[in-house]
Amino acid sequence: MSGVNVGGAMYSHELNDRGAWAVIARFADYGKFTETSADNQILGTFNVKDIAVGATIGYDITDRLRGGATANFIYSAYESYTSIALGVNLGLNYYNPDTDFSLSIVGNNLGGQLKKFAEQRESLPFDLQVGLSKSLAHAPFRFSVTAIKLTSWKKDYIDNSISENSGDNKEKSNFAKDLFSHVVVGIDYLPNDNFYLAVGYNYKKRRDFEKGGGGFLTGFSGGFGINIRMFDINASIARYHRAGTSFMLGVNLQLDKF
Repeated sequence: MSGVNVGGAMYSHELNDRGAWAVIARFADYGKFTETSADNQILGTFNVKDIAVGATIGYDITDRLRGGATANFIYSAYESYTSIALGVNLGLNYYNPDTDFSLSIVGNNLGGQLKKFAEQRESLPFDLQVGLSKSLAHAPFRFSVTAIKLTSWKKDYIDNSISENSGDNKEKSNFAKDLFSHVVVGIDYLPNDNFYLAVGYNYKKRRDFEKGGGGFLTGFSGGFGINIRMFDINASIARYHRAGTSFMLGVNLQLDKF
């Protein structure tokens, strides 16, 4: 994670009494890499980055059902290779304010490349997700469970402890591991409307990184949020690898309160 920077900005506004729209810009800069030839001669350096700009709209279909859509124009530049794509996300949410129960279904990355990196056209990483959350009636806690990657049940993992000469160095299939690789869980502590603490666990992230030296905290994430009059501050930290921990900071300004 060293040298990797990600960030973004969004402006949103109400759309009559039942909806809202927003414009979004995001980037991921993966830093500077050393360019080498096939025989390991150093030729120089190059950069790698992804940029996405888009627009989103959400609308209350009923008092408890809301639908939304986001369109992203995506640009990627990896050394001298560039690609352009258009991706669309669609979502539907049911929320009961009386019980603080929420149920959502989301389809991410519908669409495709408009410009290929090279000769081969690649598909976007479509991801179907279903999530629910529920607060306790008499305690300041909210629990959430999200099912991810629902269109792809199994992923092969390479086990470097097994020699490639043995003929098969892939991790043996395990139903329980495959099942939990599709589940993300979280707990929020909400003592009042102006502060929260959160912790989450993503077993797939742990499984992705454990063969490469991930530590005990790989897959865990934590964060907090504070509301101060006209703005919110949110921060989170996640552990991916012994050599890489991410820190994210977000600030939300309510311009109409200035």
